[in-house]
Amino acid sequence: MSSGYKSSISPKKDSGKRLIRWLLIIVLIWGIPSSIFWAGINLYLKDRIKQKSQEIYSELNYQLDNYIYNSSPETFFQPGFNKLFAQLKGLPANKVILERIVDEYKNTWPNQLMDIYLFNGKGKILQLKGVKEEHEIFFKVINSDFQANVEILRKDLEEIGNFLPYPGLSVNYTREQKGKVINLGNPDRYSYCYYNCDKSINQEFIAGMLVFVHAENIKNERILNLTLKENQKKNFGFVNSDGESNLPNVLKNLTAEELLAYFQQYPVNQFQLNNHLICLERFDEYILVVGAREAPSVSSYILWIIIILFIIISYFFLKLSYRIVVLELRFQHNVRQRLSGLYALCYALPLMAAAFLAVQYMFEFKHSLTAEIKQKNYRRLAEIDSGFQRFITSRLLQLRRFKKDLQGVVGDPEAIKEKAKDLYLNFDTDSIHIVSSASKIIYTTDLLTAEIRRHFQENDKQRQKILESWKARHAKLSKNHIKMLFSQGDGKGNPVEPEISKNHGSFLKLFESTAISAMDFYNRSRDILKPIKRTGSSLVVDTIIESNSQSLFQSARTNISRFTRIQGINEIFLAYLDILPGPSKEAWYAFTALVDLVNYERQYLELLYSDLEFRSKILNRIYPEEDIRAISNHSFAPNFPTVLEFKKFKPIIKRTKNDFKTFTQQMKVDGRDCLVSVLKAAYMKHYILLKVSPLNQITELYNERLYLILGLFIAIIIVGLA
Repeated sequence: MSSGYKSSISPKKDSGKRLIRWLLIIVLIWGIPSSIFWAGINLYLKDRIKQKSQEIYSELNYQLDNYIYNSSPETFFQPGFNKLFAQLKGLPANKVILERIVDEYKNTWPNQLMDIYLFNGKGKILQLKGVKEEHEIFFKVINSDFQANVEILRKDLEEIGNFLPYPGLSVNYTREQKGKVINLGNPDRYSYCYYNCDKSINQEFIAGMLVFVHAENIKNERILNLTLKENQKKNFGFVNSDGESNLPNVLKNLTAEELLAYFQQYPVNQFQLNNHLICLERFDEYILVVGAREAPSVSSYILWIIIILFIIISYFFLKLSYRIVVLELRFQHNVRQRLSGLYALCYALPLMAAAFLAVQYMFEFKHSLTAEIKQKNYRRLAEIDSGFQRFITSRLLQLRRFKKDLQGVVGDPEAIKEKAKDLYLNFDTDSIHIVSSASKIIYTTDLLTAEIRRHFQENDKQRQKILESWKARHAKLSKNHIKMLFSQGDGKGNPVEPEISKNHGSFLKLFESTAISAMDFYNRSRDILKPIKRTGSSLVVDTIIESNSQSLFQSARTNISRFTRIQGINEIFLAYLDILPGPSKEAWYAFTALVDLVNYERQYLELLYSDLEFRSKILNRIYPEEDIRAISNHSFAPNFPTVLEFKKFKPIIKRTKNDFKTFTQQMKVDGRDCLVSVLKAAYMKHYILLKVSPLNQITELYNERLYLILGLFIAIIIVGLA
């Protein structure tokens, strides 16, 4: 019997609603997760390409730094000159044979690039082609101690001044850099100098060699070509402003003009062009060195596999959902399995999309973690560097307290001498000198620095390491250096005072003149009109030294009770000059404490490292142990924490030659992969500060976050399975 009810909904209209419902399901359950999925893949691939590009840029920059360093004239000519000197040293002074050897060597280089002079054991120049008298004088001066005869020295320096603008500085610098190619600062001729001499050879055998290299004839393009190894030509080369070039082989589809035009239009040092990553660094005002590698890309095979799998899964999802939602087909068998499969597809895709986003997040987290560690390292190193300035201030106050101690015994010259000697033996100053208002030196010490004298308490093994480090850094060592290094002290726990050197008299004349002027200035500023008596030697001091170094030293006259910085080519001294007045307020004594900046830098670093040691033993559970290194290529500067630290970080020292302020480099340190953050110190002039961060520390922090993400995913999967 019929109920009489008839549906008002037509089959066609019901079918349309099912179609709309199906489209909504597709958009919500498949479309949105699919867009998230592909967005995640896109972000992931872009990040991978970006990170690979940064790694390539970093490696190219590092290789270009080495390329520039090895192509500098000082580094490039060094091995050849050493080899030539080793070949000539000890040969009889046979003009014909020696001239042939020298000509053969010079013919391998452009015409008039260099002048080579040979000297016998008596310091006499061999009369080869192009010999000049002033070159023999230059060799004689640098190969011997300064003579006491002022007139002879002045005459020699005047002769040398005919071809070198700063003869005194050039002589000192060349003398200190024996066996090395040095830059004399001349832009055209006599730009670089090489000096070497074996003083054990005497008589008529070759004992010394002097070479001048003229920059006006140096072809930098040739040096760059010779420096470039065969396996480097694929990725490295150069281009000059005239279009002459030797571009990397990977840039075969790019011309030098196109590269220069791009660089001039977009003045950036690293960029992507023609599907290549390119780095540029300036070698000189005309030449750019070029490093290039192919831009990284993603494997198309993996991408195509993902696309094909996505299309197949999408097809089955669309087909199955359409039949169930729109056609309303009911299966007699395996309905539960089919519905489970449909649910799994709908559930898996967003989960995969979330997985890609999580992976992307972890990559970003790792990069931000590394960047954060770098910034923390730089800040910590900058704090250490700036702390040295406060240390200098504390040492200035210490010297002012020392002045008060001397003032307390101003009427007792012997007591003044004893207090000065105590300061000297404690290595708080490198040398100390006191002169009376009667122009009489009452106390003076040799100029041998504290960094040479202070090792008397070390064991023999440690002293041998110190000597090895001096030699490795090309220190100029005298018998006095070796004697003081291996001295056992005076038996009372004090170091042995070095013998006064021969050239100490010239310094005393300079100091006496400066001290008298300072006392005169001190008296006049207090309306004391009694002039200080001057000796004949102080009146002629201006003829002993060059005007530039004299003005530096004598600026201390008006800088009483302060540090005056006296800077040479390799050394920086702090001069503290002060006056001791008598009871009538008239200047009785002037004293100067000379401190090599290396001395204060060492004292400061010793305090720092004792603090680090204390922290590592007592507070390591609260504060992580810091691994900070201080390395120096200065001849006598101690390295921290070990004396041979400069050997371990030689690549970093080489890289800082290009005047980088900060950078981070990945390298093995003591067998561990580490990030080494580098700061070229601004206040500690002789040091490079490093903070070593083992990569396993970064990995541990990364893994902590990774385990959290994995835990969340496992929880989501378990809920889905339930």
